Amino acid sequence: MEKELLISLSKLIEEPDEYFSHNGAMFFLGYLSHPPPLFTIVSKRRRRPRSFGETKIIFVYFPQKKIHHLQRLEYDEISLVVSSLEKTIFDICDYMEFSPNLKEIIDLVCKLPLNTDELISMSKFSDSALKRISFILSFTGKAVATRIPFMDMTRSPVLLDPRLKETEIAWDKRFYIRYPREIQKSPLACSPTEIDLALIEWMELRSFSPFQEFIFEKNFFPLRNDSDSDRFLNEFLRKYISEMPLNQMEYFLESQVDLFYEKQSIRLKRSIPIYFNRFLSKNFDLLINRKNEIKEFVLRNFLSNDLKRYENALYLASVLGMESELIDGLTKKGYELLNSGREKVLSAIIEGFITRSVNLPFLLYTILARIRSNSGNYEDAISILEVAKRKFEEEEDAFQALGEIAYASSNVYRMMHKFEHALSELFIARECYSQINDVRGLGMAETAMGNIFFAKGKPGEARLHYFKALNLMKEIGNLQAQAAILGNLGIIEYDCGIYLRANLFLNKAISLQRSLRNNWNLSNLLMTRGKTLMQMGYITRAFRVFKETYRLKQEINHNPGIFETAALLGWTCELLGQYAASKAWWAIVPEDEKLVSDPRIYFLIKTIKSQKIIFSGNYSESLRVYRDLMKIAKEKELPPLATESVNHGLLISYFGLKVKPDDDFEIPFQENQKIQSAYNLKILNKAILNILEDPLLNRESIASLLEEFIKNDAFDVFWPVYIGNLSKLEQPIAKKFCLHHFSRTPQPLINLYCSKIKGFSKIISGLSKEFKKSTFHLLGSNDSKEIRSEDYFRWQNSLFKGEEKIFFDGPSGKIVFKNFSKTIKPGSIPHKILSNLILAFPNQIEIGELFQSVWGINFDNECDPPAIKSSISRLRKTLGSVNPGLKIRAKGITSAKGKVVIRFPTKWEAVV
Repeated sequence: MEKELLISLSKLIEEPDEYFSHNGAMFFLGYLSHPPPLFTIVSKRRRRPRSFGETKIIFVYFPQKKIHHLQRLEYDEISLVVSSLEKTIFDICDYMEFSPNLKEIIDLVCKLPLNTDELISMSKFSDSALKRISFILSFTGKAVATRIPFMDMTRSPVLLDPRLKETEIAWDKRFYIRYPREIQKSPLACSPTEIDLALIEWMELRSFSPFQEFIFEKNFFPLRNDSDSDRFLNEFLRKYISEMPLNQMEYFLESQVDLFYEKQSIRLKRSIPIYFNRFLSKNFDLLINRKNEIKEFVLRNFLSNDLKRYENALYLASVLGMESELIDGLTKKGYELLNSGREKVLSAIIEGFITRSVNLPFLLYTILARIRSNSGNYEDAISILEVAKRKFEEEEDAFQALGEIAYASSNVYRMMHKFEHALSELFIARECYSQINDVRGLGMAETAMGNIFFAKGKPGEARLHYFKALNLMKEIGNLQAQAAILGNLGIIEYDCGIYLRANLFLNKAISLQRSLRNNWNLSNLLMTRGKTLMQMGYITRAFRVFKETYRLKQEINHNPGIFETAALLGWTCELLGQYAASKAWWAIVPEDEKLVSDPRIYFLIKTIKSQKIIFSGNYSESLRVYRDLMKIAKEKELPPLATESVNHGLLISYFGLKVKPDDDFEIPFQENQKIQSAYNLKILNKAILNILEDPLLNRESIASLLEEFIKNDAFDVFWPVYIGNLSKLEQPIAKKFCLHHFSRTPQPLINLYCSKIKGFSKIISGLSKEFKKSTFHLLGSNDSKEIRSEDYFRWQNSLFKGEEKIFFDGPSGKIVFKNFSKTIKPGSIPHKILSNLILAFPNQIEIGELFQSVWGINFDNECDPPAIKSSISRLRKTLGSVNPGLKIRAKGITSAKGKVVIRFPTKWEAVV
């Protein structure tokens, strides 16, 4: 729209209560792509129409009581008063002379992110508007029947659209409304930003052509959550399924397994609504007469390489009682399905077999045991394998079965940290595989032995077993096993602190796992790669990897992994200086007492919390906490890396307190010792201990140790605590070590240490001249990474290219969408709020945490709500003027426990 026309339109608002509504408001709010030929201004007094060229302006008179829910938008310094989204829909339905046609109104209600309760509430100002809006919300499914105020409606009949005179009119006594019968056949347009699964499924059903014809035939449309409508829907579903043509039925049956994976199925395009699948899962008797047709369909799908179709065939075979075919199908591809994260159907079917004492092959027992151990139910897994072992010990020449069962048992015992039990099982497995010359089995046994020696802190022995296993698996071309072994080699190098080699192995393994679509193993490898990047000081790259890990852990429903990843995301946000975003990720992690059943996750999360105490500068408290952690590590017999990380925390605490370690402090590292578990961290701890005792006396030892540490591209987030003492060496290694760490430490962390550690600012002042920090953190809808200044400037130059994407340039404060842009002053309150919300996306942030992060003080329920409310309101106004779909949702804003979250209507990128 031309600026001159905008200025002219803005000058037409003469009274405080006058505002743009109808199509004009929809355009200014960003829900119409082109300006309408007619703009409507609502006023409490009568005014004459105007025009500017081909653009017409009509003034609509509303009584005083109807003028409310307004907002002011800014376009290039031009101010316009516009009705809110809900108020606009109310005006459209209340005064329809200048409204869009009825089909367009229904489509708008379908697509727009409406607050339906607020819309219904304001509709009570007008009986006709209340009936029309209630009807349209019910017709589209945007409101359930229980939310419609039928008791507030008068018995006076109302036309849904008074402009339609010559059409067939239907009567709906529920709403006392007459409406054109032809709309019963109108499909519903689902919003691209809608996340309500139940609503999406309802709209899909309502847009199903046969259902629309049934509605038209019966002259009745159903409501959500209404008993009469449920009976109507049941009648249609039974009729349609019983008469379904064979080709449609097969497509319908293929999507039956979607019921087990609702998160993944929310946006699938289907020719038959998912409502049918839900109905059929409770009424399979409807297809009993077509059992032979379905059986043929199942057998064809058992020949498919598509895992979803194969899994679907398994499910249908279990429903139809096809026992022998089902067992054969599970044996062929059960492990492939398991490794792709499809556990739910497998678990349900195998458990049913065991309950009914069906004679099963050994593979099904090991699959169920894997499912149990994946969810942390190790004792259940061992019990299942013991049942299998007793069964196959009674059979002759069952070497394959006993080898597989022993191998599966060893893996469970290893996860329980019962390493001697695990090794005993592996010796049995290896002997069984040797009896039948099973190369694959021998490779698996060697891999498992490598796992155990690795867990026992003997990486040298573990490597030997892994490389032997890798050669065996290459001999038979087993890519899946090669991927697992390469991943294990990467984990070993990570554990030892040889990060460059760890990254190399992990990248190869991740690439193979992606091609194999093994989401379980892929998520675990990504977790380790993220930790590797953290140990190398690449915080933003680690954040990106953790975000992908979090998504995969959600897809495979692995709660311990979700909690671990959320904690690591919270930690990375804290290192990047976005404390409210950090709290939002931490809010996903349960309390400590709920995590004690998984010692590894519990210990990792406790360790991160302990690191946060060091950041606070409370070294006395961190010393106490780390001593408690050391007791836990020894009691639970956790790996050496866990113990050494505690040692590191203890040393940093001693340094902060400026005291030497207690006599009982253990120094596990000996000079000239072979590379072992936690080797790199032991090197650093030895160096720190020497610096703490006497840097001048131990200068040669310190220099060689630190040289070895940074040679492995390692990074210590606590380096500023002891860098003052290290600088006394006046040796090149001290400056090299300092420069190496300074170049990788995020600026917010540098600022924190400058405020907490005396003399640190002076130490780094010289480094700032020698090494100008020029990295930026780029986040996006599906990615995040660290970029150099030249890449940042290239990115910055792309902001005005008209791309269908929202940009936030944090350093300049600019927000851009196509030709619209706004600038928020960097470092200002709204700027800090937006940065936190973006890093926390898609999670909510507590108001109290956001206030503390932005203002730097605790939230006071009596004094601070106006400040946070005003700041969020200003930010909302700014974001809405760039893209009206860019929303900040806040709830309970007057309380510290209130929540705030940002919602993007399209793809986005941000530099923070």
